[in-house]
Amino acid sequence: MFEQYIRLPRVLARLRASAFAPELEALVGYLQRRGHRRQAIAGYLRGAEHIADCFEKKLVSLDGLTADRLQEFARKVAARLPCGCPRKSPDRDLISVARHFFVVLREQGRCRSPVPVPLPRSHVDTLLERFDRHLHDDRGFAGSTRECYLRALRPVLAAKYRGEIVDPAAISVHDVRRWVSARAAATSPRTAKKLANALRSLLRFFVLAGEPLAHLVTAVPSVPTPRLSGLPGGLSDPQLAQLMRSIDLSKPIGLRARAIIECAATLGLRASEVAALRMSDIDWRGGTIHLPRTKSRRGQVLPLPSTVGRVLVAYLKRGRPATSTDRVFVRHYLPVGGALQSSDVTKTVRRAMRRAGLQLPSMGAHVLRHTAASRLVRSGVGMKDIADVMRHKDIDTTRIYAKVDWPRLTEVALPWPTPETP
Repeated sequence: MFEQYIRLPRVLARLRASAFAPELEALVGYLQRRGHRRQAIAGYLRGAEHIADCFEKKLVSLDGLTADRLQEFARKVAARLPCGCPRKSPDRDLISVARHFFVVLREQGRCRSPVPVPLPRSHVDTLLERFDRHLHDDRGFAGSTRECYLRALRPVLAAKYRGEIVDPAAISVHDVRRWVSARAAATSPRTAKKLANALRSLLRFFVLAGEPLAHLVTAVPSVPTPRLSGLPGGLSDPQLAQLMRSIDLSKPIGLRARAIIECAATLGLRASEVAALRMSDIDWRGGTIHLPRTKSRRGQVLPLPSTVGRVLVAYLKRGRPATSTDRVFVRHYLPVGGALQSSDVTKTVRRAMRRAGLQLPSMGAHVLRHTAASRLVRSGVGMKDIADVMRHKDIDTTRIYAKVDWPRLTEVALPWPTPETP
């Protein structure tokens, strides 16, 4: 198996003579199953051979070895600290292969990882776990919203109870107001409002459980966040064209980036909706895209414009790796063919914006959603139709885009008064 990746006879002889030759062969199979490319496997194999040589010279012990410890040793070797090994290995491969080699060593029985001691769960963690199930099962909250609520509540509850049993009756009106006001003083209004919303949901959860805390729900302060005070951060037409030109369509990952950006900038899809898009959601004959579950928890059918259809077909035919998943957009790096997450979509858009040289206050996929709405406004589409396309539950959310209709604003703007000359 070594011959597929190593051609130098002396290196092959060294690999076969190593006391860790079976583990090095198992490493090659492990890397092949993970989908690493040939050049990467060759480099990793040289790095692992260096680590195996250090094992033989007792420079690092297999007793009690962990992945972190082996990688730290690899960093020291790569930094050219004294390791006692005469040979050199590519620094990057040496560090990167350490964790993979540890997995193989453990599977081959060469080392045993220490049995992890589970940390005791606190009373606050137990409460938040029950609260999370309530938000999912009873209220149907999205995973991102639930995670945001738990992240906001955990520090205030941990400081309140300090490891003791959680007693909802111990929460006072003063506590509720102090928590929100302290968060508002230290963070932005939107962040403070997230804590206020999370507190209301938690207190309602306590009320449903029979706790007499209904008065606390109304005691949570309201955090003003003016919805129509700012301008949406969309791209202008020249900026969007600049972004499209920066994408290298000769590469599969460039075809994926172009299709992702087109879906977000033309259809106004959120990052989570792009990541969750499936092959079965696209009706090629009918020219529609079905979104089975959006942020508003309602299904939606959107038209499939020809521009979006062409870039999707180009990606599916020439860029998408072979995979068993039904997702349209999949990973091109390890694990190859795996489903994308919403964070992956955001990172793809952000990298494309940086390559295009765009300097924006906000860099991410949601900027393209604002771009889609702004283009509809400039095209003369009515607010109700835009709200339907953007899947807004409240049309007030859509009215902010009226501010970007510059041609219509110039029609109603009064001329600047000039002094009359005698």
